[in-house]
Amino acid sequence: MNKNRMVGVSCVAALSGAAGLACAQNESFWVAPVSGLWSDGANWTPPGVPGVPGNTNRRAVIDLDGAYTVALDFDAQVAGLELSGVGASLALAAPGTDLVSNGINTFVGASITGDLSTTLRTRGATTFSGASLNSIGRVDLGGATEFTDDDIDLCDTCVFLTGSGVWSGPGSFRLQNDFVGSEIVIETGGSLALLGAGSRTIEGVGAGNRFINRGNLRVALDGAGDTLEVAGTSFENASGGRVRVTRGVLRSDLTGTLSGTSLRGGDWFVGDEGSVDTQGRAITAIDAKVELSGAGSSFDALSTLERVTGRGKFTVSDGRDFQTDAGVALFAVDGELEVGAGSSFGVTTTLANLSGGTLSGGAFTVGGALELAQGDGIAALASALTLEGAGSVTDGSGADLLAGLAEIRGAGAFALRDGASFTTAGDLALEGTLDVGRGSAADVRGALSAFQAGVFGDADLRVGGDLTADNARVRAIAGAITVGLDGRILTREGGGTVDGLAFLEEVRSGGRLELAGGRDLDLRGVGNAVEIAGDLVLGATGEGDADALLGSVLGVASVSFGETGALTSVIAAADNFGRIEADSAAFGTAGGAGPTLVLVVGEGYAASFGDRFLLVSAGSVSGAGFASLVVEGDLGGGLFFEQFIDATGVGVVVVPAPGAAGLLGAGLMIASRRRRA
Repeated sequence: MNKNRMVGVSCVAALSGAAGLACAQNESFWVAPVSGLWSDGANWTPPGVPGVPGNTNRRAVIDLDGAYTVALDFDAQVAGLELSGVGASLALAAPGTDLVSNGINTFVGASITGDLSTTLRTRGATTFSGASLNSIGRVDLGGATEFTDDDIDLCDTCVFLTGSGVWSGPGSFRLQNDFVGSEIVIETGGSLALLGAGSRTIEGVGAGNRFINRGNLRVALDGAGDTLEVAGTSFENASGGRVRVTRGVLRSDLTGTLSGTSLRGGDWFVGDEGSVDTQGRAITAIDAKVELSGAGSSFDALSTLERVTGRGKFTVSDGRDFQTDAGVALFAVDGELEVGAGSSFGVTTTLANLSGGTLSGGAFTVGGALELAQGDGIAALASALTLEGAGSVTDGSGADLLAGLAEIRGAGAFALRDGASFTTAGDLALEGTLDVGRGSAADVRGALSAFQAGVFGDADLRVGGDLTADNARVRAIAGAITVGLDGRILTREGGGTVDGLAFLEEVRSGGRLELAGGRDLDLRGVGNAVEIAGDLVLGATGEGDADALLGSVLGVASVSFGETGALTSVIAAADNFGRIEADSAAFGTAGGAGPTLVLVVGEGYAASFGDRFLLVSAGSVSGAGFASLVVEGDLGGGLFFEQFIDATGVGVVVVPAPGAAGLLGAGLMIASRRRRA
């Protein structure tokens, strides 16, 4: 590349004197197209060696055409690097030489060599328009890097993308193994996006070369037929990596990613105009996360899929219809299967999870249609099943396979989300989890077995929408019930429905009631006295609003805490926290250990000295309050909570740290600790 510039002139002559001086001060040019040592100041203009200590603010420019070599013979740090002279080369000459460039870098047909122990690291914007890199132990591209429409040859060289990379034009990477092999590695936090028109190739010459993705690889080419082909080298989408093919074709036999016929490692996303071509390799098991999104998405090897392993997840979404191979006798889900709204997943033979009317193992999320050819009704659930919106589980004729569901076993979890509704044909036995999300509804046309004579037993009930059952009077809780902001538990009485929680009298030892995110329960109108021997959790919205009613409030005529009882209050702000309002409150028994107070400090709460939280508002208090205090979160600033009991009730106040924690007046002082995992 002929620059036709005068030796010693570092800027275009038309520049003003001041601008030219500034340019000269910031760039050092190789003075003549002859070989020499980088460390020889006479080889640079203006004179001086860029990259030595005290002179690291210069950009080194080697742009003269000619057959010559610049030999870097020390560890250098420069403010940028350009190697663009036709025939010119840069040699990292001394063993272990480290070249670091913190500014703008330009490599045009560049030739750089090392001795396998040398490193090249870029930290600024870098452009490659062709290059030959030979025997460099590590090339670390940490800034924004663009590869244009030319070829890059790697021989026994490892390139690590730790920053963001863009491959913007057609061309190839050629990985050659003469001694130790070559690698391209997209590191965790790094990325490579293929954009623009034209096909690209990553080609291996000799054994032992590798292309590894631990970060993000995105194929978004201009044409659906444009291709990234990985040939002659292994391609590993490693754990933590993500491959997104939104437009164009990724073609590879996936050597390094396939273990036999099992797809392992990182995530895969294939969009509506994307395709993964495995060149005839079959996949029978997914041991990773794979999503096909859109009717046109294609991953040909999945046509022989037989299993989603315990570590795998397979999703079809946005109108993608998928059917298992009719030649596969059994299809099994040990991990997760998700069918998005508007999509369908058809098992053309037998779903191994469904046997004898029981769906077991794995996790199924269905917002579209899960179609099972075997046609067995699901009477018992021993797996995790979520219906979203209009999601359905049907046989080949469209018959609802959940119409006869009568049992949720201990290992089972049934969830309704996004407006989904479900009605039983009769009684429903509940030993596992029933989760009715906000805006959704479950109608048990009979008895819900977890309720026995008003006692909710050993099961998990989560209600953010409406749950209706014939026997849903909640007098005592021995299992776990969570009620969200809009959640209602309704029981049929007198030809209509009434609030099942209006009968609450007791949270038993081992039981748990959570009023989540600002959900109030006011029982004062019916005069209920409530005993807490288990866990009572009163949430807050976390919005940090000034409205003091955001925190969940339990209103009762009287409340008593047994020795095993615990109150958890979530604190979102100084005026937004869970609390109890009662006429009277009693704590513990004579000589007993007394109940526990747990304070969960929200991320948005900034503690200040004197902040006061009246957790149990009561005109009459008997007992010594809470015997122990646990704080989940960090108040910071050496601040602590101190319990108080006064004429208004029981609560805590924020105070400075004392010399030693201990009883101060009527309250227990204890240091806050970081939130437990």
